[in-house]
Amino acid sequence: MNSKNELILIWLFAAMGTAPILIVDYMPSHDGPAHVYLAQVLRLFDESPLLGAYFSENWNFQPNLFVYALLQPFLSVFTPATAEKAIAVLYVLLIPCATIALANALRQSRLVLYLLLWPMLYGFMFFFGFYNFCFSLLFTLAGLALWLRLCRTNAIRDAIWLLLVSLAAYFTHLFPVANLLLIVGVGSVANTLQATAGQATAGKRFGAQLSHLLVYFFRASWRPALALLPVFVLIVVFIAQNANSGPSQGVDYGFVIRLTHLSLMSFNLAYAPMDALFSILLLIIFSSVFLSRDRDPVAGAGWKSSGHFFVFGVLTIVYSVLFFIIPATLAGSTFVFDRLAPFLYLALALTIVCASLNDRQRRILVFGLIAVGATLPLYRTYQFHQLDRFLAPFHRIAAHIQPNHTILSIRGAPFPNQSILWAPYFRVNTPLNASTMTASEKNLVDLKVVQANTRKTPLRYRDDRNPYWFLPANQTTYPARTGFRTFENLRLEASTPDLDFAGYGVRSGGRVDYLLVWGPVAAYENTAGGKEFLANVARSFKPVKIDAGAD
Repeated sequence: MNSKNELILIWLFAAMGTAPILIVDYMPSHDGPAHVYLAQVLRLFDESPLLGAYFSENWNFQPNLFVYALLQPFLSVFTPATAEKAIAVLYVLLIPCATIALANALRQSRLVLYLLLWPMLYGFMFFFGFYNFCFSLLFTLAGLALWLRLCRTNAIRDAIWLLLVSLAAYFTHLFPVANLLLIVGVGSVANTLQATAGQATAGKRFGAQLSHLLVYFFRASWRPALALLPVFVLIVVFIAQNANSGPSQGVDYGFVIRLTHLSLMSFNLAYAPMDALFSILLLIIFSSVFLSRDRDPVAGAGWKSSGHFFVFGVLTIVYSVLFFIIPATLAGSTFVFDRLAPFLYLALALTIVCASLNDRQRRILVFGLIAVGATLPLYRTYQFHQLDRFLAPFHRIAAHIQPNHTILSIRGAPFPNQSILWAPYFRVNTPLNASTMTASEKNLVDLKVVQANTRKTPLRYRDDRNPYWFLPANQTTYPARTGFRTFENLRLEASTPDLDFAGYGVRSGGRVDYLLVWGPVAAYENTAGGKEFLANVARSFKPVKIDAGAD
């Protein structure tokens, strides 16, 4: 296929990928509304005394800044819901740019690499609403392209661009840029081993051979290392500052459960078998590559020939091991192995695209990936249509709420796992932050924005008003209030939260004006704790019926 037709297909897939986003009124993501809300609060912070009474600015050299800055011009023109859709469409349209740059650096097929990476980039992390992570992932792909080019050209210009792109990736999200450093480090070592293979002689002593290897490694790696040094320092400083403020270590995930999380397209475990088809396709292709590829690589060719296949094959093995041994929570971050999964797929995809495939294998690969890539937007359209219908009552609450008040959203209990109605949010819990979009539209103080209970965003709850600290009724066993902890969030996000609405005002001077309880409220009556919670709500609030599924 010629270059022009490849580009046409790539942009056709990208355009198809925007369709599910454009057809719905609200982007049905998990964390997306919370990011839009914090960006809106930042925009209005100096104008609203109410927002200043509950939030404080938190500007430093932390990551997670890019999307908040990106949202500012969109929020000044569009509604909050449209602004979220705008950055989602922008992300989808930037995917071709990043993958084409990487394919050009590899001197491989742009279409094949795009199709290999498309389900991963258009998958779980994106629809979960991890927008900073996703944009940082695109910066990381651009950084990989610049690294590969720098290894070939040794040009100062490429080193400067690598420095700038890596800094952009860091200030967008730490995890992808940390993996950029890992890939460059492991890749440089693997490339040195590949390039010097066969050069050792029996007459040379071990020390001389090791010295030759180290000299080659230094000459090939000092420019990328120097360009990435500022980001490395920023990462070390950030981790050191947040080492003791991460989530408490809870139940870890075993081997089998982690396998299920490799389905990167899934935001619904009910659809996991269908999602797994792409993973199975990749596994079959990867196995066939190793069984039938050209077994006569050019020794000493390094980056110029089959060295890419060896390097990315090593990285695939490294990421496969890391995925199953890395903790579930690390340095203040959750979803750690979920965040690592895209890099396992990335290494695997790069290994495949750099393999010596015969014509038959390449045709099977291209047609298989085109089938998956074309089906995926249709699949997302169906899912989004389901979610859009279910989320409609959450957005109708705006008509019952006056601006410049506070709101707290709580889900009904117990969680009805077997109900078809609740199937859409086994993995991406879309209603959890649905009311946050209303808070953005009505200029409300949302009292359950988990990102504001961290030190990693430009806004956080004020220490004297933090609802995660002062709303729970039991204050005697509360931990040191140093930041984000898993069980702190569960105290507000539990299905039967132990909250003291009146005590919140006494302890902090804050108030809860509106309480949104969504889900099967009647289920509260089945437990003693649920009955006590309903009595507490009845004493503090007047009921307003919204729709089925939300009171």
